[in-house]
Amino acid sequence: MIFETPKGEYNLSRRSDIELPSDNGLGLTIAKVIENSEMFQLPNKPEVTSDKLQLIAEALAKQYSVALQHEKTRTEILSKINRLLQADKKDDGWTREIEVILEKAPQEAAPRLMGNLRYLPEGIREEVARLALEKAPQEAAPRLMGNLRYLPEGIREEVARLALEKAPQEAAPRLMGNLRYLPEGIREEVARLALEKAPQEAAPELMGNLRYLPEGIREEIESQVVEILRTTERNQLTESENINPILYKVIEGLEKQFSRKEFPKTGTKTVLFGGSLKNNAILRIIPNHAFISWMKAYSAVEDWKEAGFEYVPIEPILKANLCKDGKNARAYAGVLGVSVGKYLEMYSNREHHKNVRQQVEVIKETLKKIGVSHGHEHNNNFCVLHERTPEGEIDWSKTPRVYCIDFDESTSN
Repeated sequence: MIFETPKGEYNLSRRSDIELPSDNGLGLTIAKVIENSEMFQLPNKPEVTSDKLQLIAEALAKQYSVALQHEKTRTEILSKINRLLQADKKDDGWTREIEVILEKAPQEAAPRLMGNLRYLPEGIREEVARLALEKAPQEAAPRLMGNLRYLPEGIREEVARLALEKAPQEAAPRLMGNLRYLPEGIREEVARLALEKAPQEAAPELMGNLRYLPEGIREEIESQVVEILRTTERNQLTESENINPILYKVIEGLEKQFSRKEFPKTGTKTVLFGGSLKNNAILRIIPNHAFISWMKAYSAVEDWKEAGFEYVPIEPILKANLCKDGKNARAYAGVLGVSVGKYLEMYSNREHHKNVRQQVEVIKETLKKIGVSHGHEHNNNFCVLHERTPEGEIDWSKTPRVYCIDFDESTSN
């Protein structure tokens, strides 16, 4: 796998200046907050006194002022870097300006400069790269390792080692993705160092670049990488079937038995429950026509048997009732594991990829036969759920079940 820089990430701005944010009359705004305090009272909260409101407003003004100044400084730095990179004349004075920027604002300047390494004069790339790694290693390392090929070949090994020493987790993925740009004689040693310093971060990209290692050690390194990936990915899959990260990673406050929170998604509403229902059930509020289609697919037991399934591969409906408006249904659904899209990105389960893809296609074909149009049949609307051993553990030897979920845009004939 050849590492590809994200599209547009390192493009130079077409404007020499970046527009700075304004304060939008912050002083006047805060004054209006204080003058119109009754407009900011909440009916379910104790009344905020004018004195309390003034303290709140002053604190907000102070934080806003600090944030605004930081943003102005950042945009000024990026604007100056853009102008310098586009300059026709790059002499000693130009080099000194670059160094001064890195000295004064390394965290803001390092990513932009390392991302645009190819636009720096060849004679100063090494010096600037070293300075960036010294002043802001975590910010500099990812883009510098992504642009390793723009450094003189003789110093790539040293810079790579330096990045792995100062910021291993940030450096390892892109360094392994650019393994072919290191001298052949040191690739093995650098790969082993990356696996030692940041195994989880290094393993995925290294797996895709094993062909750039000496042939005699590929099998050994591959075994090591596969073991790292197996452990990491199985932990992710196990966690997903205990607490689904897609649903719950941005939702807090669901520890109490009767708590519920709306899941942020486009389209219809999805509500997550807390307590004993957490990761066991969610509530989908969907149009009646979508619920009808979902039920049609869910109840087509004979069709699923005929298609070769020993289970119904449709998001489980645990309970349903009508909304007060009469237009929508409230359907309680069982929570499943990671999406097929995520599952197929993993390496350690590759022996099951083909069967999982086949299950997805058979589900799509059977839905058509049943007369149901799902509406958005991409891989993130298919989930996997693993079979279990008699002891209740995941059975990794078996291909997981695949389920089709999220019928909020479905229709049926």
